[in-house]
Amino acid sequence: MAKLLIVGYGKVAHSIASLISNDFKVFGLRRSIYSQEENVELIKSDIFKDKLDEIFTKINPDFVLYSVAADEQSPESYENAYVNGLKKVIQAAEKCQSVKHLFFLSSTRVYGQTVKDRIFSEIDPPTPIDFGGHSLLRGEELTYKSSLTTTIIRLSGIYGCNRNYLIRMALDSKSWPATNRWTNRIHENDVTRFFLFLLNLVKEKHIIAPLYLLTDEEPAPLYEVLNWIREKSGLSKIVVKNNDVIEGKRLKSGLIDKLSFQLKYPNYISGYGMILEHLKSKKT
Repeated sequence: MAKLLIVGYGKVAHSIASLISNDFKVFGLRRSIYSQEENVELIKSDIFKDKLDEIFTKINPDFVLYSVAADEQSPESYENAYVNGLKKVIQAAEKCQSVKHLFFLSSTRVYGQTVKDRIFSEIDPPTPIDFGGHSLLRGEELTYKSSLTTTIIRLSGIYGCNRNYLIRMALDSKSWPATNRWTNRIHENDVTRFFLFLLNLVKEKHIIAPLYLLTDEEPAPLYEVLNWIREKSGLSKIVVKNNDVIEGKRLKSGLIDKLSFQLKYPNYISGYGMILEHLKSKKT
């Protein structure tokens, strides 16, 4: 049975373990363990303090997913999560002969560009403008330069039943930002499904790209999304001045359409529609 080691066992990793087939044995590294899970062997480990070489040798993973998240919005936290920690894992994986492929979950935060009438994809060089984007890009560069076969997955804003930040914002008009902007998002279920899709391709020895941009198919203005959520929640729309002035950027993958993979939630209407129905059913 193929072995998958997930470094940074958080929400995404939990979803992967719950959906993965019987073809994989899953191991998860995290700093604290509150309870064990049926589909995964959790290992308490601090990647900055423990000897990762010994952990890798003991597990002998075929595949590694690096999904560590920053603890806080600070340069030090981002540098630790996406550069220093990733470097230690890459070094341990390079010494472990069983590792066939390493995946790194990055973020579209690396795109700092703001260009009207332009959609960015994998072919556009990222230009980060903040500490988070710079750290993520340095992590991507480490991944590219390693001796391993690797794939980077840049995720746009993740949302889902337990990630409903925009729903809370929509319902509280006082929390709306002063200016409209483009939003790019991906449902947490599609994150899990896409990673498992790639993992199975690699397991079957298919060649996959070194980089994928994972976002839904329809970037949308934030005010449009918020007002749609309000309307579906039985609230009146909010009219905002300068609604036609939209800042930010639009993103869309130029590679995923070429794969035999279909998003379950290709736009905010399908994704947030499901979440609102789920929340409604919990109240009844």
